[in-house]
Amino acid sequence: MTWEIRVVEEQEVLLDDQAILQAVGLFWNDPSLATAYLAFGRQGLRSKWVAQELAMDSAAAASQLSFPMYQME
Repeated sequence: MTWEIRVVEEQEVLLDDQAILQAVGLFWNDPSLATAYLAFGRQGLRSKWVAQELAMDSAAAASQLSFPMYQME
């Protein structure tokens, strides 16, 4: 896990600190994602993949926060 975190931190220069922390959270919650991240040989493809995973994670988190609107009486 330490290696994956260091690679994200060093190579994902387009990600801000919050996105890097989010990626680490994904790896922590599902270590297979960390393995998949390192399996990509091309850094550009690896970056696109992690950005996609972060977007899906953000979308899932947003959907958990959406509440149906009920009329208040």
